[in-house]
Formats: sequence, structure tokens, C-alpha cells
Amino acid sequence: MAGAGSPRRVRRPLAFRMISTVLMALMVFGATVAVASRVVGVRALVEHSDSMAPAIYAGDLVISQDVTARAVQVGEVVTFPDPDHRGKRLTHRVITVRHAGDIIVFDTRGDANSGHEQWTATADSTLGHLVVVFPRVGSVFELLGSPPMAAGLNGVIAGLLVLLALSRWRSRGRRSGRRRQARVGAGAPAELGPQVGALTVLVEDAKHPTVRSEHGT
Repeated sequence: MAGAGSPRRVRRPLAFRMISTVLMALMVFGATVAVASRVVGVRALVEHSDSMAPAIYAGDLVISQDVTARAVQVGEVVTFPDPDHRGKRLTHRVITVRHAGDIIVFDTRGDANSGHEQWTATADSTLGHLVVVFPRVGSVFELLGSPPMAAGLNGVIAGLLVLLALSRWRSRGRRSGRRRQARVGAGAPAELGPQVGALTVLVEDAKHPTVRSEHGT
């Protein structure tokens, strides 16, 4: 059991701890993906359709790694530029691969689709090779990445940091106050010692008066 002078640990509200943990996990995950994308070519994309169901559904987070087009084989799931919509990307399964010199002709199709798309890439061009899928996580990251939500999230993080700083400041102040009280309490007996000793002698003299004989001259 802690002594009377030991500092009391201040427990923060459960909601505060839960929100802090979730935000910290999201920030760590996002930072990890950002670093990995630069170092080893790992990328995170949010799927927006069910064309690859049941392997991938809309809202899933797709993690892919950069590979060269010449390394892609039939049956693999790759992410590539949409041949019909400039600026968009698709994640579909490769059904045929044909080499024409330095050009590779791919036929790909979503597992849930009846039709397929045909497109070409140079042998050294970069495609995304599917590594892992995180179900439903993509929707969360996409929501957090929207401008209004990002601004609100930054405000929440700033507020939590301020609350954390204030909590630590108050805790430090309480500990300093307890240490000052302990020092004052420890010094009191030494300061009062002489007065207490003199009072004790007076009390004892009153209880046992000394009998003196007086003789006349």
C-alpha cells in the first residue's frame, strides 16, 4: 500500500484514453505506409467497387507493392491505370499475358465481372502487385482524409495534446506541493524542540515541587 506521502496516480477518463489510442494507432499506421511507399514501394489504395468480390469489396484497403510489368504472371492481382478513364486505377486479376518485344499486352478481369479489359505496358513499367487486403478499413482512411474531416481531426489532436500537457502540468504541481509539505513537516520537530523541552521541565516542576528549608540567622 502506498504511503501517505506518495504521489497519487491520476487516471484519465476511459473515453480520453480510447480516443488517444485510436488516433495514435491511425497516425502510426499512416506514417508506416508513407515510409514504406518511399523505401520499398508499398502503396495503399481504397477499393471503390465490388468488381473483385469476394476477394475485395468496396471500402477495403488494398496494399500493393511495386513490381515491373515483366514480372507479372497470369492469375495474379495487379493495380494498373484504367485504360478507359484517365487518372484512375483498377485492381483486377490477370487472365492472359502476351509479349510483343518490349511491349506486354495484358488481359485483366474483375472476379465478379463478365467482361475484361485489354491494355499494354512496357516491360520496365511499374505495376502494383496485391499483397494484402484490410476489409472495410479503406472507408475509414478515406473519410479521415477528406478536407473537412482532416481539419477536424487536426483540431482534435491539438486539443488532446493541450489536455495532456495540462494534465502533466497539474500532476507535477501536486507532486511539488506534497514535497514542500513533507519538508515543512520534517522540519517542525527540530524547530519546536527547545520550546517543548522547556515546557516539559515546567510541568514536571509543578508536579514535584522542591522542599526548601529556610534557617534564620
